[in-house]
Amino acid sequence: MKKLFSILFIVFSISFTDAEDVLFKSNDSKTKLTATDQWKAVGDMKDVEIFITRKNRSTGIPATIVVSKDEGLKEGIDLKTYSARKIFLQTAVLNTTPSIVGETNINGRSFKFFEYEYDNKNLLKMKSLVYHTLFGTTGYQLVVTTDSESFDQNKPFYLKILNSLQVTK
Repeated sequence: MKKLFSILFIVFSISFTDAEDVLFKSNDSKTKLTATDQWKAVGDMKDVEIFITRKNRSTGIPATIVVSKDEGLKEGIDLKTYSARKIFLQTAVLNTTPSIVGETNINGRSFKFFEYEYDNKNLLKMKSLVYHTLFGTTGYQLVVTTDSESFDQNKPFYLKILNSLQVTK
């Protein structure tokens, strides 16, 4: 009986361990996101400012958050045009259309956002949430992608991370 209580105590204690916040930064430290220490920075790719990932507990499938930028856009491009071009390219390749479309503000900056679902090459139902914004002639895209089940369960956490975005010029 003592063993059972000891095991239950350990499991209960571990399940409520607080996660620490971690600030993820681009190489030039101009782009920042705050997430928990469950996320790990991965990759170093051209035009990708931040790439973080973690494995979902319920499904074991990775979730990724990528912040990328497009520098040198045509002078005068507006957010609606930039966003429409980006989302069309993504959804056309995946043979899907956005199920949710909207606008929001993060730290005083306007963003267009889209949510869509698709089947990946392993025939898993995946979901992505995509945000677009402009800073002059530089466009930024934030994308959260994971399996549909985990996406719906963890969406509030993903939104918290996305809302922590900081970009300085």
